[in-house]
Amino acid sequence: MAAHVKKYILVLVVVSAFLCVLITARSYQSKYSWAYGEVNLAGWRTNVDKSVIALGELVQVGIGKESETALRDPWFETAGSASFWVEDTEPVLVTSIGDTAKAYPLQILVWHQIVNDEINGVNIAVTYCPLCSTAVVYGRDLNDSVYDFYVSGFVRYGNFVMYDDSTETLWQQYTGQGLVGDLAGEYLVRVPSQIITFERFRSAYPDGEVLSQVTGVTRDYGLNPYWSGYDYYYGSYVGPGLFYGQYGYAGRILNVSTERTSKAYSYLLTRNEYVLNDIVAGQPVVIFNNGSTDYGLMDATGVFDRSFDGRVLEFKYEDGDFVDHQTGSRWNIMGHCVEGQYKGRRLDPLNYTDTLEETLETFEPGVEIYQPDGEIEEEW
Repeated sequence: MAAHVKKYILVLVVVSAFLCVLITARSYQSKYSWAYGEVNLAGWRTNVDKSVIALGELVQVGIGKESETALRDPWFETAGSASFWVEDTEPVLVTSIGDTAKAYPLQILVWHQIVNDEINGVNIAVTYCPLCSTAVVYGRDLNDSVYDFYVSGFVRYGNFVMYDDSTETLWQQYTGQGLVGDLAGEYLVRVPSQIITFERFRSAYPDGEVLSQVTGVTRDYGLNPYWSGYDYYYGSYVGPGLFYGQYGYAGRILNVSTERTSKAYSYLLTRNEYVLNDIVAGQPVVIFNNGSTDYGLMDATGVFDRSFDGRVLEFKYEDGDFVDHQTGSRWNIMGHCVEGQYKGRRLDPLNYTDTLEETLETFEPGVEIYQPDGEIEEEW
């Protein structure tokens, strides 16, 4: 075959490949359009005259109000029973109040996004945004009223927007702030939670409750309904042109919140070090990392107050547990002391958000980024 013919064929192959990529990208943008436009709130009881944002910041994703069925009065089963369908290394969102703990498998949260629940007398909303892979638990009590929350079908800056059943105020999932409606400007109260593996939860709470797959609707639990490869994407698509990976593993970052401020920690550090002892605005904190879960974007993590029993503890990682320097006691990923002087006691959990770096940049600009030498790399 003549050289010029081979060159011609090669050019055709390259051009064809380029056109395929271009057509796929156009189709993808059409399917997941993020262009800002007029929001249609016809049929909503939302008070649009009270708002802390411009309505144009909301994106109608085309799936509509309560498009994903938020759960109310959910069913639970024992950890032993759930072990037949939840893998040991699978991630679960765990919250505990007093001696009661509940686990919410991400394989269910990714489909329903909100679970209205109660734990030990406290009304909570367990929320998960699959677009930015961010899980947050809020109290549902506000101003002497209890609210249920549902999926609005709106997105704002790559994070889904909830609404309450009473006033139909729109709420930002990441911040818990009321955006549009009678309760605009109000904030829901965070409830500490953490992402760990199911095996770790079952070990710490053999009688703990696990959200059941019996939800009243048919879903392919165990499969991610979002686009192919999302679980393991290095950085995630949350808006036009936003592809990130600056801070390492899947572009993820931990943002630890105290009463006074927040401080963010790269997955590169938490994953490699297993333990980070730090002080955030005078608050001694420790971050535990127990390695990755089956879900490609999340590690098993816990964040705790290391002020304990009148002293500040210093931790190191050892054989899957965490050992304090002061007493040699061993602690697990949930902050329980399993061996040593403090056996049977627990560190106080702190609020943190495991999220994508661009989501943090969007909603908490200027947050301090932890550096190993104690210096601040930069503000967003």
